[in-house]
Amino acid sequence: MVEAIARLCYPGAVEVGFDAGPEASAEETMALIRTYDAITLFEATLIFERRLARVDILKEDGNKFELIEVKSKSVDTSTGLNPLHGVHGRILAPWERYLEDVGFQYAVLRRLIPAATIVPYLCLVDKSKSTTIESTFSKFELDESDLEPNSRKSNSKGLRSLRP
Repeated sequence: MVEAIARLCYPGAVEVGFDAGPEASAEETMALIRTYDAITLFEATLIFERRLARVDILKEDGNKFELIEVKSKSVDTSTGLNPLHGVHGRILAPWERYLEDVGFQYAVLRRLIPAATIVPYLCLVDKSKSTTIESTFSKFELDESDLEPNSRKSNSKGLRSLRP
């Protein structure tokens, strides 16, 4: 659900997906990056040597890339403190795997496009914020075709669209 909401911030983005397998998805991702000077991709697949990374949202603008990893984990920014760090400035253990994931994706993209400027992001839910949209989650519909057992489709594809 959080990823579906994050995707609404990027209308016109292209979904690469990975139904065709990792190699085909990686080839499609790189072909799109080479073809367009500015493009946003959902579920981009990156392969360098034996390293495979899937990026939730990859935004290219010239030689600048925004690499966005979407997580449903929430933070509370109302305290003014960095929610990822403890009192001694170290990364808190529950956040390590999320940051390692983004770091790995960054490293693979860096190997593929060494001259690029890459800005990594974690997209998180800030539970200290509110919205003016009533019952946000009730505005989503599930597509039953994506709920079949043994389906290889991404969970996020079950969240089809916002109702008008």
